[in-house]
Amino acid sequence: MKKTLSRFSKSFILYLLTILLFLTTSTRPVYSHWSDLSVAEIIVSDSQTEITLTFPTGLTKFADDNRDGQLQLAEVRNHKTELEKFFSQQIRITNSSNIQGSVAVTPLEIAAKTASLIQQPNTHSSLILNYTWHASNVISKNNKLRINYNLFLPGVPTASCQATIVQAGAIKSVVFTPQNREFLLAGKESIWESGWSWVLAVVGAFAWGCVHAMSPGHGKTIVGAYLVGSRATPVHALFLAATTTITHTAGVFAVGSITLFASNIIEPEKLDPWLNLISGLLVAIIGIKLLSERIKTRFVVRTSVRTKINLNHLIEKTKFVVRTLVRKNPRTKVLTTNLEEPVNLLSRGTWEREFKPVKPDISHHYHHHGDGRLHSHLPPGSDGSPITWKSLLLLGISGGLLPCPSALVMLLSASALGNVGLGMTLVVAFSLGLAVVLSAIGLILVYAKQHFNKLPKHMGAVKFMPAMSAVLVMLLGLGITGDAIWKILAANQWVIGNG
Repeated sequence: MKKTLSRFSKSFILYLLTILLFLTTSTRPVYSHWSDLSVAEIIVSDSQTEITLTFPTGLTKFADDNRDGQLQLAEVRNHKTELEKFFSQQIRITNSSNIQGSVAVTPLEIAAKTASLIQQPNTHSSLILNYTWHASNVISKNNKLRINYNLFLPGVPTASCQATIVQAGAIKSVVFTPQNREFLLAGKESIWESGWSWVLAVVGAFAWGCVHAMSPGHGKTIVGAYLVGSRATPVHALFLAATTTITHTAGVFAVGSITLFASNIIEPEKLDPWLNLISGLLVAIIGIKLLSERIKTRFVVRTSVRTKINLNHLIEKTKFVVRTLVRKNPRTKVLTTNLEEPVNLLSRGTWEREFKPVKPDISHHYHHHGDGRLHSHLPPGSDGSPITWKSLLLLGISGGLLPCPSALVMLLSASALGNVGLGMTLVVAFSLGLAVVLSAIGLILVYAKQHFNKLPKHMGAVKFMPAMSAVLVMLLGLGITGDAIWKILAANQWVIGNG
């Protein structure tokens, strides 16, 4: 009997524990979480994005005047400005240019709610939110929308929003939670949205760097002046090209770092228009400066041609004068470029052979200071004198001290599109192309310097390309500047109109 009672007691205790465990671990009814749930239907078009939103009315208590748990038509109209400001902060939709759409709130009849939500008519309200952009920032087929959803009850980790997104006939579903607040909605995929886009961009930047290295500048004159010296080696050519290229791009990376730092401490939507404005102004200034320098260079080249012709005429006259003096006085002496050694023309044969002008390829590097001394601006080693690595390094830095304008334009343009990281990656590829061409030029100068006098001086229409490229850079800068000013004015007008 005792064994039977003991067995019954154990079974009863086990039964009670089972019931208690079931009560404590069983799933609560769905409607116990009703106040945590929101439902949204998002329709994306080319000009706007419309959200039909059903949400807990308690989130907008400031607009529920009669405290009936629902927003009536009159309440929505009376609190329209406050509701638009509230939803613009809680549900943000930005396009690929990081421009946020302006919100317009429209009331929705209770009959438009979904069937499941009508079961709880006293807890939720429904509104239509229309997000629109300025005409210059409309949503294109290849645009990306970033939805940032923050409409949750504070301190409720189980809150969620069941969203259905309709775009170009395609339907997507997403659940927003306090742990999943953002969703990136991509437009129609193009080649630039595919996996090959970065490869194509990098290859294109590398090719652009190669082509751009052939344009005037980049220290090629300095590099060439050194490498024609008799002491030049292939190692010198490679080191000099690398130093010039690294110096060219160092300033570009500095500008990119400053841009990234500024974007981390200031809200992007407030910083981007001003960065675009600064970028556009810098690009425009670079283009204007390039155009001015290339026009001046063209003028100097034409002046030098006329001067050379006049000097040749003067040399012919000088030969006649010397010939006359020698015939009258056989002891006549003529000074060469070495002022310390007077040369007797007759002592070394005929006077015609001894009287020679200075070679034109280096004559423009010498000038007088008025004290009888000749001064040279040729780089070290161009006359065959020994060269040190220190002087070689300084020579490369001086040749590339000014940041490369084209690389700067590339970085600033990418920054204007909101992708500084891509811009810096493209600058690396651009720099590699630049380095390859400069290295090739240096090696050619070392191995074939004796043949350069046979190369053509002018190549027809090619001489106008530097000026045309400068004009294109200037127009690009003016375009970025105008677009930035338009965005700043539009943003200020929107703030004033909604203030």
